Amino acid sequence: MFVLSNGYIYFSHYCDDARARVSTGIKGVKDKESINMSVLKKSEELTLARIKDAALKFEESKRIAQEPVIKTDMEAIVKKSLGKVIKNTGDIKSDFFQMLADMRSGNMLKPKTKDRFSDASITGYDQMYRYLTDYCTEKGVVLTYNINTSWILQFISWLTQKDFSKNTISTVVGNIKTFFKYMHKAGKHANRIFEDDQLILSREEADTIALTVQEIETLYRLDLPPIEDAPRDVFIFACWVGLRKKDLRAINKYKLRGKVFDVLTHKTGAKVIIPVHWMAKEIYEKYDGKMPVFDTNSLNYHIKKICKKAGMTSPELVAMTTGGIKKAEYVERYKLASIHTARRSFATNAYKAGIKSIDIMKITGHKTESAFMKYIRIDKEENAQNLAEHPFFTGD
Repeated sequence: MFVLSNGYIYFSHYCDDARARVSTGIKGVKDKESINMSVLKKSEELTLARIKDAALKFEESKRIAQEPVIKTDMEAIVKKSLGKVIKNTGDIKSDFFQMLADMRSGNMLKPKTKDRFSDASITGYDQMYRYLTDYCTEKGVVLTYNINTSWILQFISWLTQKDFSKNTISTVVGNIKTFFKYMHKAGKHANRIFEDDQLILSREEADTIALTVQEIETLYRLDLPPIEDAPRDVFIFACWVGLRKKDLRAINKYKLRGKVFDVLTHKTGAKVIIPVHWMAKEIYEKYDGKMPVFDTNSLNYHIKKICKKAGMTSPELVAMTTGGIKKAEYVERYKLASIHTARRSFATNAYKAGIKSIDIMKITGHKTESAFMKYIRIDKEENAQNLAEHPFFTGD
């Protein structure tokens, strides 16, 4: 477990991924093929014994848990036994919180678009760091800039055991890679773990809904108290203009021009021209062109309540991978409604009405027809409805 190199004693141990090697700072001499321990001071003997004990206990805990012993973790344990300050640990923490502060202030912008980071993106990074610190606390490991792919794969296994969804795990790992990429570019470390193909995780399509025209009309005619009236109007307006939620919040920057809206979209910077549906026009005029603006969480809360009042309580089968297992359960329809439902409803209803997908895509901003068709996800439903009328199923 200890070797002599250049006159100093080193901790040396082969882990499951590579050899851990740490200088103890203790000078030593050889006695034939081994280190002459008899010439060491009592304090030096105790230091080596403490290191050996910590390393063996750490390895034993990993074997019992049937987890691999990772080089960076072992080295961190040894350094801790030596009383060394693990520089990267403090650095990575301060660098992370500085990054969050810069994102919030606008000092750090998205590399490609030079746009500010959204609140949702910042929250995602914050969650990522909390999951990492929880993992380190529970497993007794240290987060440094020297972590490798094996370390991340063990973290993924931990997330899976905690029953996180496949998409959540993909987002968390993606944020880790992005953080390491940002810090690498800033010269904070030389670890290129963010380039490892093993850490490209797939996602699964979430089960979402699109409201029918009839459901939207029911919502429109619903008698609601003032506190729910404005959120309902914003939601229905969104169902007929197909804007992303960020563009919807900026709708008051734009004016109705005859029968169309001219909107400069936030995500792509493209100008889109949206024909105005009669329902959207009535709502817009109701507020004299100054639409109410809500934060996403508040709006989603009201949307679910309003949809429930409208009778959208039919069961919807929702499938999701959690804990590495595909699971399905029935959820009442209103619980799946959110502001994003409005955009999907616009695209789906326009397509069902016979409008060409290429024309709808000019409003929604989808680049390819295949991406658009996945977005509306109408194929299976339409196919089932058509087949239901076939003599094979009707018995005619």
